[in-house]
Amino acid sequence: MCKNLKNTAILAKGTRVRWHVVAILWLTFLVFVNLWVLRAELYTGASNIAGGNPPVPVLLGLTLLIPIRGYFGLNEKELLSFYILSCFSIIPLTYGGVRSFFPSLTVLPYYATPDNMFKEFWAALPDWWAPKDFAIIRGFFEGANGRVPWSEWLFPLSLWSIFFVSLWAIGCGISWLFAQRWINVEKLNFPLAQMPIQMICREKGFFTLPLSWVGMVIGALPTSLMMLTSLFKPVRRFWDLAPFFSERPLSALRPLMIFPLMEGIGFGYLVTQEVLFSVWFFYFILKLFAVMTIGVFG
Repeated sequence: MCKNLKNTAILAKGTRVRWHVVAILWLTFLVFVNLWVLRAELYTGASNIAGGNPPVPVLLGLTLLIPIRGYFGLNEKELLSFYILSCFSIIPLTYGGVRSFFPSLTVLPYYATPDNMFKEFWAALPDWWAPKDFAIIRGFFEGANGRVPWSEWLFPLSLWSIFFVSLWAIGCGISWLFAQRWINVEKLNFPLAQMPIQMICREKGFFTLPLSWVGMVIGALPTSLMMLTSLFKPVRRFWDLAPFFSERPLSALRPLMIFPLMEGIGFGYLVTQEVLFSVWFFYFILKLFAVMTIGVFG
């Protein structure tokens, strides 16, 4: 295992990154992941394969690259660059990305009624927010005979792309500013970053452990089965508990769904107990607040 990263080639100053090779591998990976996500998440909703941190498809892509690293002459820095670029670029593809982003831009005029004042809110938004033609908005929700009016979406999407790139750049900049304190003063171990680092390390360890392969199979099997099944019939990837809470005040708990994500349980072992407790505790507080406000007084 890479116990001391400073002594490995990952941080070696003399190691050069061939960005053209990284870019080719990265773009090829994005094409296949787009097709995969389009079918498994957006069309069928059978699985949320691109979600999570780190994303499962990126770990899979890194796993497939490692055995052929010698053929492409990839060093540790290039593998790590591929991993980082893929993690950033896969975010918009996820179920919570494009499927949530585009409806949020166009929901106001489509669902406007005299009572909800959505038209007034829509009129106050700038012209670059989304296409203003209601026929395009209606076609977005009801279908446009397979034709996407890209000419109308080009300008809004260009501006939103600049916004998101700037947002990610700010996040990277803040991380860079605090990196020295996090590493040298607070001694954070960044558990989620350890997996890809151990995977690309040339020292024997991660892929030689039978337990690693057992864990990967257990984590990937349910999602893989749902994805393959979705090619032939619809698959529901969660258990909906809403029918059990139909009466007030417990009806405020809806939506309440359980997603069986084995990979999520596995990644949970890499997170501190304080973080895990916070996830459950604040979710409980959120639902309790909903019951006390909407369920009782709403």
